[in-house]
Amino acid sequence: MNTPKSKILFVDDEPQILETLKLVFRGWNIKTTTSAKEALKLLQSETFSVIVSDQRMPEMTGVEFLKEAKALSPKSVRILLTGYSELDNVIESINSGEVYRFITKPWDNDKLKETVETACKIAELDADLKEEVEKAKGKRDAKKVDSAVEILFIDKLESHLSGYKSLFEDAYTCHIAQTIEAAYEILAEHKAIGVVACDSTLASSKGTIFLTAIRTMYPDVVTIFMSDSKDAQEAIRLINDGQIFRYLVKPFPRDVFRQTIEDAIAKHKEYQHNPMSNLKRKEDEVMQAAPVKAQLPLNDFLADIRSKVGAKKSY
Repeated sequence: MNTPKSKILFVDDEPQILETLKLVFRGWNIKTTTSAKEALKLLQSETFSVIVSDQRMPEMTGVEFLKEAKALSPKSVRILLTGYSELDNVIESINSGEVYRFITKPWDNDKLKETVETACKIAELDADLKEEVEKAKGKRDAKKVDSAVEILFIDKLESHLSGYKSLFEDAYTCHIAQTIEAAYEILAEHKAIGVVACDSTLASSKGTIFLTAIRTMYPDVVTIFMSDSKDAQEAIRLINDGQIFRYLVKPFPRDVFRQTIEDAIAKHKEYQHNPMSNLKRKEDEVMQAAPVKAQLPLNDFLADIRSKVGAKKSY
């Protein structure tokens, strides 16, 4: 592992944790503080490529801190140290887009270092691409061309699918699937699908890895997970491996669901206009990984993705 030159900020109210992190990241360009408020002051005067924060802190939670940190330093890559018991905070972080990775305690030192190194490379890539992105933006603004975005809803209950479709079919082309297998075929056939909303009733382990697979094969497709239960391990896997856009806990109001889909469509269009605004594409660039193009049989494809996820050296 090559030690990155990027500056990293670690925030944790426990001095012992920070001392441990100093040992783990000895030789790296790091700064530490036990105060979230002090960290916010640092962000006003210094530039950090990566911010790593604990969740449980007395002045404010890690989620609250990272939300304010994002406003002060939007290009910083943010990582949250958390526990499985803090699920509400995990879901809040997913839904507010504050966090690149969740790392549960106790962490693995090697995986933590790999994750932070990747985050540094993503931040460095952002800096390298800034001028190129501005030039490309000017060309896109001159064209102002938007392609139609289609939506795929996945749920084993036909009544749910009919309800979802009825909310959006006046404005968008909607596809529905009652099985992962059917969804896989629809995605292969309809390239204009930009948003996938998947219900946990057919997710289980196969469905969770399926959402990860979608992001691998279709990195610009924005995914939404709907669940009637709160599963911390599942939520952390979905953000760390599948980089889902939203995690909705049922029952949710119709207007919340409508707004979530509209936000997802806007995010997909952002990816179309500026591919390198997509964290998944930046991560692939850093890891030198290309989107999967071959249409393998579903079970073989999922097995391949599961194997790759299991072999990851980072979180």
